[in-house]
Amino acid sequence: MASPSNVSPHPMGTIQVDVDELWVYYESLGLPGEQVASSIVYTIGVPRLLDLLEQYEIRATFFVCGRDLEHPLRRDVAQEIVRRGHELANHSYSHPMGFARLRGRALKAEVVESDARIARIYGRPVYGFRAPGYSLSPTLLKLLERAGYLYDSSLLPTPWAPLMRWGQRLLSGGHVDKSHYGAAAYGRAPLTPYHPDLSDPTQRGDARIWEVPVTTMPWLRIPFHGTFAITFGWWLFNLGFRLAIRRGIGINYLIHPAELLDPVRDPRLASFRFLQIPWQRKHALYEAILRHLSEAYQLVTTAEYVGARPPASKFMAEEQKTPTAAREVV
Repeated sequence: MASPSNVSPHPMGTIQVDVDELWVYYESLGLPGEQVASSIVYTIGVPRLLDLLEQYEIRATFFVCGRDLEHPLRRDVAQEIVRRGHELANHSYSHPMGFARLRGRALKAEVVESDARIARIYGRPVYGFRAPGYSLSPTLLKLLERAGYLYDSSLLPTPWAPLMRWGQRLLSGGHVDKSHYGAAAYGRAPLTPYHPDLSDPTQRGDARIWEVPVTTMPWLRIPFHGTFAITFGWWLFNLGFRLAIRRGIGINYLIHPAELLDPVRDPRLASFRFLQIPWQRKHALYEAILRHLSEAYQLVTTAEYVGARPPASKFMAEEQKTPTAAREVV
């Protein structure tokens, strides 16, 4: 993976986008998602975000589900993402809750079936993966390592995961998987990309694959990415942003296009506050977030972000590659 050609005095960072269509939110509440025909995340949320990214000259990484790429309209939007110069990455095939508990063929199918569909649209190997709900496991990391992935980005480095699940259960009537947001122990993981120990993702190790954690606040380890900024306000983003700048670290900032929708008038989704706020209010917030990030960081796709970093010493003489053939046999 080559380094970006333009030289910038700013630290590097990346913006990631989880393209979760509305069926994902219904299924997270235990409701039947297959009956949800809406494509408004793809047809409204994604185009709005693409225009904002273009406004601030940002190239981002979009994590998509293989299941959505079987829908012609959503597939067309994915092709537009690529046409505008962004990276496509793997967000599993069907976004199942409790992803960390998957094993064997079920886990392989979620990775490989989605990978094949994304690669056909992307026109190159798929470099990255994110597990639904930050539900990471050593089993997943080992599978991605064998499959030749360049990076995983499933880890949310915060010790507050149990408290966050508790709060979401209060709002949603108890429908939150016990692996959502990951384990409290993940709060001790590094905040910037590292080669993990395949048996303990929170520790540095000698794996070839990179772990690219979603950035949480230095010292406090509180999430401040899009969903949380929309829910709690500008002050939360500004605090996390200032602490990251003060610490001098690169950033991995996460956005969901569903956050850019007009209010969704379904009382069953009322626990998702970002789906209830008018777009006019959210628009100003996202313009401010992207402006601050673009002024402070050299923002590139996640593959470029990790590709510009020196690999672990044992891999110095080797070019990191992402062989698709290996994925067919894992």
